Amino acid sequence: MTCGTSFPKKAAFTLLGGVLTLLFSLGLGMTGLPVSALSGSAAEAAVKYVTPGGAGAKNGSSWANAYGEAEFPAAIQSATAGDEFWVAAGAYRPSVTNDADATFTLKNGVALYGGFAGTETARTGRNPSANVTVLTGDLANDDTGKVNGVTATVGQIVGTNSKTVVTGSGTTSTTVLDGFTVTAGDSRTSGYAGGMINDGGSPTIENCVFSGNAANYSGGMCNRNNSNPAITNCTFSGNSSNTHGGGMRNYSGCSPHLTNCSFLNNHAGTNGGGLYNNGNNPVIENCTFSGNTATGAGGGMYNTGSGATPDIGSCTFSNNSAANGGGMYNYSSSSPTVTNCTFSGNTATDTGGGMHNTEGSTPTVANCTFTGNTAAGSGGGGMYNAGTGTSTVTGCT
Repeated sequence: MTCGTSFPKKAAFTLLGGVLTLLFSLGLGMTGLPVSALSGSAAEAAVKYVTPGGAGAKNGSSWANAYGEAEFPAAIQSATAGDEFWVAAGAYRPSVTNDADATFTLKNGVALYGGFAGTETARTGRNPSANVTVLTGDLANDDTGKVNGVTATVGQIVGTNSKTVVTGSGTTSTTVLDGFTVTAGDSRTSGYAGGMINDGGSPTIENCVFSGNAANYSGGMCNRNNSNPAITNCTFSGNSSNTHGGGMRNYSGCSPHLTNCSFLNNHAGTNGGGLYNNGNNPVIENCTFSGNTATGAGGGMYNTGSGATPDIGSCTFSNNSAANGGGMYNYSSSSPTVTNCTFSGNTATDTGGGMHNTEGSTPTVANCTFTGNTAAGSGGGGMYNAGTGTSTVTGCT
């Protein structure tokens, strides 16, 4: 054969087909390795099924053999990246004993989906609103007044509860928590995050409710140490913190992205009833802050620190209250951008019913509406600039 001569196409394909047939008949792939050795996480990915009581063999292989509550936490850890857990309506504890340190630890690349009735054959068939799926810290099942297993307010917590219900630390966006109510975590005497903590973790969190969680810091959720979760269509309600961040607290280099979320009736013993940002750059869009309270400052939101540059767009702040900054409090060289937002019916017992800016904070406020906000102290029903606090305001009413 001379240089440049080639097989006819048909002959080439016939030869290639023969080689592949020979390799696979010997149990070898194209690399010469056994086919079984080529099966990575993608090949092993599977749907795993969970119901409160479990069923059949309880190995998660089908609804008829679903994992139960007792098997669920460990099953997450034994899962492979790409696996999905389909979780049926009901309440699930991270431990069936009174182990306050027990938590649902998310695993990188593994997705948890709630909202199933327990018969679906496609994920699109689930309905989280109708099939309430609860991850609860109520270890002894003794919280009072629960509905569908949900502890709605911190006042309903009784006895020893899990300190933190869900942990998403060390994860990436391929880790998913979707369609759950996270409730009844209680770390008021021990630290951070009753509902969920992300410490160096950036999971994807969608269609979730964080309700009735309590902490010394960060009642509903705590994001710290460069955690950047994407949080969409979630509600934070009835959570409480002894100090900062009743609904959520972000600090130490975090830039979460919040879209279409609601912060309702959360409370902070000091600052940031709904949301507390310390030196962070979150994006917050189309969110609602209503009925949140802080004993100190920032009923709806509190921003502090020279690195705090939240981008806040198309949000509503209504009926929030605090001593200063009923709707929003900007402090210590924070410089949020606030665009197309509405501040209405917020109250301060001292100054800044709608917004209070102080200690070198320099917010840029554009195309916002301030209406019906009040301050009972020295002034600033709508907005109050104190000391070295200044604001750039355009197109507002």
